[in-house]
Amino acid sequence: MKIIIENIKKVLEMNFALNQSIKIFISSFIVLIIGITTIYYINYNDLLNKHVELSKNVTNEISVGIENHLLEKVKTTKTIAVAPGILETLKKSNEYYGLLSEQIRDKEIQSKNEKWKSIKDIDNPFILKYTNNVVSKYLKNQQNNLEGEYGEIFITNKYGALIASTAKLTTFNHGHKYWWKGAYNNGAGSVFLDDRGYDKSVGGYVLGIVVPIKSDDEIIGILKVNLNVLGSLSEMILNYTREGSEVIKLVRSGGLIIFEEGKEPLSERVSAILLEKLRSGEGAVVVEENGNECIIGISEIRITKGIKGYNFGGSFESIDHKKGNSGESWYIIDYHPISLIVKPAQEDLKILLLITFLLSVILAFTSKIIGSRAAKPIRKLIEHVELIAQGNFDSRVSVKRKDEIGFLGKSFNQMAKNLKESTTSVDKLSAEINERIKAEEALSESEKKYKSLFNSLLDAFAFHKIVLDENNVPIDYTFIEINDAFEKLQN
Repeated sequence: MKIIIENIKKVLEMNFALNQSIKIFISSFIVLIIGITTIYYINYNDLLNKHVELSKNVTNEISVGIENHLLEKVKTTKTIAVAPGILETLKKSNEYYGLLSEQIRDKEIQSKNEKWKSIKDIDNPFILKYTNNVVSKYLKNQQNNLEGEYGEIFITNKYGALIASTAKLTTFNHGHKYWWKGAYNNGAGSVFLDDRGYDKSVGGYVLGIVVPIKSDDEIIGILKVNLNVLGSLSEMILNYTREGSEVIKLVRSGGLIIFEEGKEPLSERVSAILLEKLRSGEGAVVVEENGNECIIGISEIRITKGIKGYNFGGSFESIDHKKGNSGESWYIIDYHPISLIVKPAQEDLKILLLITFLLSVILAFTSKIIGSRAAKPIRKLIEHVELIAQGNFDSRVSVKRKDEIGFLGKSFNQMAKNLKESTTSVDKLSAEINERIKAEEALSESEKKYKSLFNSLLDAFAFHKIVLDENNVPIDYTFIEINDAFEKLQN
C-alpha cells in the first residue's frame, strides 16, 4: 500500500497537468511547423512554375506585339510608296537613266554623288531639286503627320540614284548599300528592316524600313523610311511590366541591350550566362546570376530572324550611324528575381508561424486546464488511499464519471470493501486463536496440577488399557499412566 501511495505521489510531483501541456505544445508546434513548411514549399514551387509560365507568356506577347507593330509600320511605308506622283516620277527617272549605257549611267550617278557630297548648303539649287520637289513635299507631309517618329524618308530609282528626300542625305547614290541591295533582292524584292543603331541624323535609335516599289511586278524604285522606334517600343514594353521588381529588356542576339528602362540604348550588354541562354533558344528558365536566382523569359521576335518576304540586319558602322546590327536578331527578355517573387509567400509564412506559435500556446494552456481537471480526481483518490493506509477501510470515492478515472474510482471502492471484509475476517480469526491459546494454556496448567497431585499420592495407582480379542474377551492389558508409588512397587 505504501509503495502505491509513493508511486502516485511521484506522478503528481512531476506535475501531470504541466507535463501534458508541454507535450501538447511541443507536438502541436512540430506538427504545425511540418504542415506549414510543406505547404510553403508546395506554394513556393507552384509560384515559381506559375512565374516561369507567366514570363514565357509575357515575352511571347511582347515579341508578337513588337512584330505586329513593325508590320504596321511596313504597311504604312508601303502605302506611302504607292502614291501616284511617286510612281510617275520613278518611271520618268528610270526612262532617263535607262537610255544611257551602263557605263555612262554609272559615271553620271557617281558624278552627281560627288557633287552632292561636296555641297554643304542645303538651299543649293542642286540639293533643292531633290529635297523640294513634288515627291519630297509629299514625303514631308507624311513625316509631319507623325511628328517625332519619322527620320528621313527618301526614294531612289531602280538604279540607286536619289529621286526625292525630306532632307539632305549623306550621299546621292545608294545602289551599293546593303539595305538597298537587301530590298532590291536581285530584282525579286523584299522588305528590309535596317537595324541602324544610333543615327546621328535623327538623334536617336533608328530602324530603317526599306520597301521595293513595284509596277507590273517589276521593281522601279526603293523607298526608305527611318523610324525613331524606341519611343513606341519602350512604351509597349513598359506597359507589360507587372511589378517594380520585374525588368523587361529588348536585346540583340549578340548581347547588346537595345532598351532597358533608365539605361542608354546599346550602352551595356547582358551577362555571359544570359547570353548563353539567348543562344540556346526561347522559353523561360531559372538562372543564378550574380549570386541571385531569377526567372528569365526569352522570346525571339520572329520578323527579326528573317522570314519569307522580310530581311533583317544592318552594318555595324557607317558614316551616319554607329553600333548598327550585323546579322543579329532581336529578343525580349523578362527578368524577375526569385527573392522578390516569393517575398509575399515568405511574409505569409512569417504570419503563419506566428499564428502557429499562438495556437500552440493556446493549446498548451488548454491542455494544462484539462490536465488540472484530470488530476483533481487522482488527488482525491490519493487522499482516500492514505486514509485506508491509516486503517480507515470505510473510506469511499465518489464516482460520477464513466471514463477510465471513473473505472479507477470504482476499482478503488471495491478494493476498500474487500480490504474491510478481509480485515474483519482476520480479526475474528485472531480472536478465535487467542481463545484457543488461552484454553490450551488452562488445560496445560490443569494437567500439570493433576500430574503433581497424582504423583504425590502414597498409595500405588495405575491406569491400564485392556486389550480384547476378536470375541471381545480380555487377553491382555497395557498401562496408560502410573504414579510414583506404583513405579516404586514395580522396582
